[in-house]
Amino acid sequence: MLNRLHHVTRPCVRVAVIAAALLSVDGAASIAGLPSSVAPAAAQEPIIEKPGAGVGAKVELNIHLSYYYQGFLYNVPVGPGIDMLFPVVKNGFISGLNNHFYIGFFADTLFHLGAGSFLSLAAGPYAQWRFAFLKMFDSGELSAFANVGGGVWLGFPGAFGQCYPIYYAFGASCSDVIVSGFPLFQVGGNLFFTKNIGLRVKFGWPSTDVGLNIAF
Repeated sequence: MLNRLHHVTRPCVRVAVIAAALLSVDGAASIAGLPSSVAPAAAQEPIIEKPGAGVGAKVELNIHLSYYYQGFLYNVPVGPGIDMLFPVVKNGFISGLNNHFYIGFFADTLFHLGAGSFLSLAAGPYAQWRFAFLKMFDSGELSAFANVGGGVWLGFPGAFGQCYPIYYAFGASCSDVIVSGFPLFQVGGNLFFTKNIGLRVKFGWPSTDVGLNIAF
């Protein structure tokens, strides 16, 4: 009787051991005959409570496409732009969290599509507070941020050789430059695929942007 029980339980124990090994990365590597050091790393790892982990605070260049909500004469301002970000406080104001503080500058070239089409330029400074939440892929990360700042908007009504009499209702002619200012309040996120390359999306006022991040 004991021999029969031994023959039945022994294969079950083997199956259980193999299953448990497969559930661990090191075990799967050892079963495959590979050293544990070459086992695939976890795709995601929380790093919000690990200051300095992930991509870290670096100088960043962002190349993006912007859509501004506020146009002139109900037209639609869209166009390319760039941001430059410079870290000023690494492992920022909350010591126990993975956060960084940046000063940034943006410049957007906008084509106003629709009634009264023309060209404008928007530029200005802002401050960004960023929190890194997850390590992604091999060396990237997922982070979120908030921006506060402002900018100057320069409109060129005669840029395309067209003149709309309604511009005079705003106290400007087609040969003038329309100057206005705006506050900036935005939130967004970064998805870095490596320590140097990623994507950024941000929403708020005065624009929504989607672009490529390059960290140095």
